[in-house]
This record gives sequence, C-alpha cells and structure tokens, in this order.
Amino acid sequence: MNKTMSFTKAISIILFCAFLGYIAVFAVQCVTSPIRTVLAVPVTVDYRFYGEGIIVREEEVLIHAHQTASPLVRAGERIHFGQAVLRAYPTAEAASISFRRQRLEEEIERVYHHINELAMYRTLSGARADVAIRRGIEYLSRAVLRGDLHELNTHTVALNSLFLGADAENLLLRLDTLYADLAALGDSAHCGEIIAATHAGIFYPRTDGFEFLSPGDIAQMTPLSVQNLLTQAPAVSENTVGTIITSSRWYFLLPLPVQAANSMASSVGQVVDIAFADLPHALPMHLDSIGKSENGYKLAIFSSSADLSQILHLRRTRAEVTYGSFTGIRVPRRALHWRVLESDDPGNTEEIVYYVFTQGIVTAERKHVHIVYPDSSFGLSADYYLVVPNTQLTSVAAAFRAGNIILISDEDLYDGMLLR
Repeated sequence: MNKTMSFTKAISIILFCAFLGYIAVFAVQCVTSPIRTVLAVPVTVDYRFYGEGIIVREEEVLIHAHQTASPLVRAGERIHFGQAVLRAYPTAEAASISFRRQRLEEEIERVYHHINELAMYRTLSGARADVAIRRGIEYLSRAVLRGDLHELNTHTVALNSLFLGADAENLLLRLDTLYADLAALGDSAHCGEIIAATHAGIFYPRTDGFEFLSPGDIAQMTPLSVQNLLTQAPAVSENTVGTIITSSRWYFLLPLPVQAANSMASSVGQVVDIAFADLPHALPMHLDSIGKSENGYKLAIFSSSADLSQILHLRRTRAEVTYGSFTGIRVPRRALHWRVLESDDPGNTEEIVYYVFTQGIVTAERKHVHIVYPDSSFGLSADYYLVVPNTQLTSVAAAFRAGNIILISDEDLYDGMLLR
C-alpha cells in the first residue's frame, strides 16, 4: 500500500515538473519570438474639417425713426405681408408704460379665468347652497330698499362668496386693484407707431450688421473676402429693430486650406453633415461648390432649405464638416506587405498588391487586401491603415476578416510558414 502511494506521488511530482517546464519554455519563446500578434478589428474613420465661416441669408432689415421699439411677434415666427410686427415709441418711458399695460391686461385675463373656474365649481355643488343664496338675495333687496350703501356692499360681497366660494373675495379685490392700475396708466400707453412687415417671411428681432450680405453677393466672394468679414466688427444702426428672412434657403461660406479642399472636392454636389458650435446636433447641407485657390485657401459654399429656425442666431460661427467616412479592418504598417504583380499582357502596367499574414492552425497564411484609408499613393507612411479583403487574389472563404490574428515580424514571413 505504501509503495503504491509513493509511486503515485512520484508520478504526480514528475507531471507537475513537466508542466512547469512547458510553461517556462512557452514563456521564453513568447519573450524571444520574433513574431508578434495583434487582433484584426473593424474601424470606421470620418473625414472631418473644423473651421470658421459665415452664414448668409436673404433678409430685409426693419428700420424705425423712434427711440425704442418692442416686438409684437415672437422670434422665429412666420409672418405675412402687412402684419404688425413692431410698435415703436418716441421715448423709453412710453415703451415702459406699454409693457406695464400689457402685463396688467394679461393678469386681468388670468383672474377672470380663475373666477370662471370657481363659478363652474360652485354650480356643480347643486342645491346645498340654494337656501343660503335665497337668503342673501333677500338681505340684498332690503338693503337696496333702505338705501344703506354700507349694508349693500356687505351683502354683495357675501353673495359673491356664495356663488364663487371663499377665494372669490380675494379675486374680486385683486381684479379691482388691477383695473385701478390700468386706469392710472391712461391713454398714453397706446402711443407709438405700428411697424408692419414689408415682406412675408420669418421674423427675428436682432441685427448684427451683416444683413447687407445677400445670396447674390456669394458669386463675387473669395476666401480672402470671407476671412476679412470674419475679423470685422460692423456697426449696427440704432434704428434697426430686427429682420425678416424672406427665403428659406440659406448658405454657409467656409474658407478651406487647399489640402482639405482637394480632399473634399469629391463631395461637391452631395450632402454632408455640418455640426455648428452652438447647435446640439449636426445639420445636413448640400456642398454647392469649391472655388479657386487664393493665398493657400479655397472657398467652400454649402446651402440648405431646411432647419432655418435653428440658425437664426448664428452668423460668424465655427463648424465641423464631416464629408466622408471609411470602414475597414485596422492593420499596423509593419504588418502590411506589398509586391509587384506582373502582367502577362505587355500592354498592361505592373500593379502593386498588398497583403498581410495571419495565424492559421499551425502555419502563417497570406491574405491579400485593398487599402481604403489613408491614401497609399505616396508609400506606406502612416502607422495604421484601414483595409478590406481582396477577393480577386484570395478566395472568399479564406479572405481576410475581422477576428483574424495578424502576424508582425521583422524577419521574413511566407505563406505556409510553420509557427512555433
């Protein structure tokens, strides 16, 4: 029995030592192996440019000859021709009185609404108040016959309370106070000149001095002229009180460095996403054109007939343009190989093809790929590249795909190479 246990222990110790030896050898091979591995993962890269530009709209400026004016419509509200949009006042005091009168009228309307609600509630209460109401009417009649004004006022308030409830007294007193304040303002609150809309469109109650720009000026604008506008601080006339945007189409002019403009040129005529600095989300805009080069810049012109209400407060603004995206499998530059594919046809030029090595079950496998980003026309200069499978040179079943183990080595690799 003891010999059997001793033999079992000896075998266990030998197996444990063999396992430790295997782990040690594997660790040494991992440290000293010239081959490194990385997992192939899919990645999407967007082409973006961030810069400052200017928004151009078709708009008419509203002008008055008074000291101050207040809008009669909300910002962004669509108005029709001839609609009253502003009331201009000769003095700031007159404008203040008008503002006070408007607030009093709104408060009176709210009190009346509350009184009507109370009356409806009391009506629903039914016959429970009938007896008290009849008695109140009798007392009120006696006071009228006697001509006692004090008693008449007392019974009137009491009768109102029966109809409207306990809160009615406070509401009626509040109503009397509001009417007294309104009467104290007098007719002077109505002074002022009504300014009507000269065009149909969207009203905006502020100006910034750039209203002189119009879509008709865009054809003559250059990158330098737009850059000059971005550094200017145009004077705003004291007599301007707002604008009417008369067209739903608006434009964004953005000077671009030549390199960025050239990479964006393929998107002319297409819709791109523009994220303006003051907006929570990007807006789609049509890239109309990219102009000629001037001092290292080109002028990109974007337009849209939507989302006008969201950009009324914008003029000079920074924006990020997303004009292209690339999706592929990320491959380190050291894992990307190339060779010249010779053609049997003398009329065809030589073609450069790219490939990577991946880890098979026991051997290295070569898989051909196409580079989609960045441009490799001038050599492999980036640290990473996005690639897609080249199924013309590698079968679909064996094509390069996400999840493959990419091999990286300073030594030469070849297809079918036995891996340790």
